[in-house]
Amino acid sequence: MGRRVHLACPAMAIYPCAYRTLRLEPQTEGTWQLAWQTHPVANAATTAEAGQRMLKNWLAVDAFSVDFGQQYVQQAFGREGDRQGKANLS
Repeated sequence: MGRRVHLACPAMAIYPCAYRTLRLEPQTEGTWQLAWQTHPVANAATTAEAGQRMLKNWLAVDAFSVDFGQQYVQQAFGREGDRQGKANLS
């Protein structure tokens, strides 16, 4: 049985202002390689402003505390391994 990979794709119209491409390539003996890369659709300043607007809107409806909201913004942007990487699947 193969491994399960979960990929969440970013939003282009709101923070984090990006999209993801996926490439699935056959390898040897029934295995596959999945590669993903995230592409920004805005410059760094616009992306940062979108992140601040997202935080401001969540705080305005009392959805999060400031600390949790900031963590949520960071999670939405993702770590480097979230933004691009490869996984071998069987």
